[in-house]
Amino acid sequence: RHHQYAQRALGAPLQATRGRVPDVGWISYQDHHNAALIAPALDGVQAIPPEFDWHGYHSFQAAEPRNNPGGTIRWSPPNIDYGGHGLIVCASIPVTHDGTFAGVWSMDVPLDSLLRDALRTPALAGRCFLAAAD
Repeated sequence: RHHQYAQRALGAPLQATRGRVPDVGWISYQDHHNAALIAPALDGVQAIPPEFDWHGYHSFQAAEPRNNPGGTIRWSPPNIDYGGHGLIVCASIPVTHDGTFAGVWSMDVPLDSLLRDALRTPALAGRCFLAAAD
């Protein structure tokens, strides 16, 4: 509860950040105690049930220390968005407090928005994409 209470004034800044990045579907914080803040707010009972385990969510798993010992920003593999934005990837940022892992900030980005410019640009021999395994 302390982690969530400490972030009680984040609603307006989260919405402002999301407004500057219009293609982002959701910005969220997943706490290591299995609580989450999501902007824009959504009906958690219908989209994400109360018993949902955030530790198994792709954005949390991509950035948690076990899978990200360097504590860097990580991208998740493509996943279907629970909130209806289609195929998404998540940029995930691990959060630490006094050197201890506290949770993950992430942005869900629809994959088509990342590929839009590449798909509009004609290539001489067709369309090609390179992607790292992570």
